[in-house]
This record gives sequence, C-alpha cells and structure tokens, in this order.
Amino acid sequence: MTVKIEKDGPVWTVIHSGPEARNCMDPVSAQELHDGFIEFEEDPDAYAAVFWGEGGAQMIDADRSVLSGYGVAIIQTLWRAAMA
Repeated sequence: MTVKIEKDGPVWTVIHSGPEARNCMDPVSAQELHDGFIEFEEDPDAYAAVFWGEGGAQMIDADRSVLSGYGVAIIQTLWRAAMA
C-alpha cells in the first residue's frame, strides 16, 4: 500500500492507495499518512486536505492479514496515529 499526495495550490488530495486490501491500514500506510498530514499541517500555504481512498474504498479497518503477527497493541497504535 502507498500514500500519494497531489497538491493543487492550497488544496491537497491525500490518496490512500491499497485497493487490493480495500485500503485497510498497515504499518507502512499508517506512517505515510501520518507523515503526509504532518507535512500538510506545517505548510503555511496548504488550506484544505481531501482524504480519499483509491479504488472506491475508504479505509475502515486494519489489514489483519498484514498485522496478524503484531498483536492488538500495534493495531491500536496505528489507528490512533492515522486518526491524529
């Protein structure tokens, strides 16, 4: 999964691109989303961010197939980071 950011002047589109897992969260995506939104917050010219799930699905859960070995604590941490 990857996160792409498209910038059109002050409007950013943050695209969560993991349609093979219906855009569910994994550790890489969580970090990329976190980093992208921190970059947005720190840019004085950025005004609005649109969060979009590529492939017709928005992230609703953690990708359990990827996180099965991590346990509940990491899933909770990823969720909090993504929603911060």
